[in-house]
Amino acid sequence: MRRNILTILSAIMLFCSNAFAFELEENWHWEITATAGLNSDGYESDLSIGWYPIEPFGIRLCFGAAGEIGEITGWDYGYGEFYYDNTGPTRFKFMPSIMLRSPYLINIADTGYLRLFANPGMIMSPGAKGYHKSQWASWMARVGVEYDLGFVFFQAGYGVSNYNLYSGAPDMEFNTSFKNRLTHTGFIAIGGRF
Repeated sequence: MRRNILTILSAIMLFCSNAFAFELEENWHWEITATAGLNSDGYESDLSIGWYPIEPFGIRLCFGAAGEIGEITGWDYGYGEFYYDNTGPTRFKFMPSIMLRSPYLINIADTGYLRLFANPGMIMSPGAKGYHKSQWASWMARVGVEYDLGFVFFQAGYGVSNYNLYSGAPDMEFNTSFKNRLTHTGFIAIGGRF
């Protein structure tokens, strides 16, 4: 049932988007996006480049990092002062994905348009230093809303994946609560088209 609904929605997005889209003078096929977010493990940030052969469908490659946010008490130390750095790991991520965008839904004061997007893909990430047998491939899905101003756009959304920042950590090897759990993310992004 879900597969049929997704197929119908995808077909509507692909074939009807030009009927609702405003016409731009240029036909941009490339995008660069900077994303920052907070997730259930800490933070994540990435830079991505996307290619869109047609308006509602594209391919995106992201390069980023995810890590644990340190305690606030450690933020007020000055240069040269000693404190114990107990922050967690930082892992680099490579995320190939596809991008599906809806037709423009709402015209906001003749300045821009709102539309929805979905971004399914995968996360490939080597383990952090000192971690062994880390999970290196995970699935991910992001959904959200995009405010499109033409060549500049803003996005806000929610993501979910089975990516685990602590995968392969020596002290969590036998802790089953960190295995097979989902990571939830809230994010914002700014991007440009060329």
